[in-house]
Amino acid sequence: AIIIAFHPDFVSLNLCYYRLCARAIFYFIGLPIVEDSTEDFLGNLSNILINPDSGSVEGFFVNIPQFLSSSEVFLGSIDVLKWGARIYVSSRDILGPVEDRIRLLPLLDDPRTMIGQRIRTEGGLSLGRCK
Repeated sequence: AIIIAFHPDFVSLNLCYYRLCARAIFYFIGLPIVEDSTEDFLGNLSNILINPDSGSVEGFFVNIPQFLSSSEVFLGSIDVLKWGARIYVSSRDILGPVEDRIRLLPLLDDPRTMIGQRIRTEGGLSLGRCK
């Protein structure tokens, strides 16, 4: 089992620090996103945006099912309140187009992925490569 905890002082999840690799992403795809106060279903986690330089999770893509179609919006990792069998957020208003987050646009254009990147501890010890 993979356990992830968001500490208030360390909201962005550092994948290299936790030795969590890109394969683990598949455990999270499909998790429901719900509003904390109302338990309203907002959508399902469809992908994760990872910074290939730092290994930190910048945010999540959320698939919002609609009648005969669906749309995809973005959820910043800092906006996650709780993570368990569901992902809790404060409000549906924090979901929006990833293009609205100017800081993330270079990451969207970066062709690199986590797979193949070197994994090192904070002390510099090499743990291998992400497979």
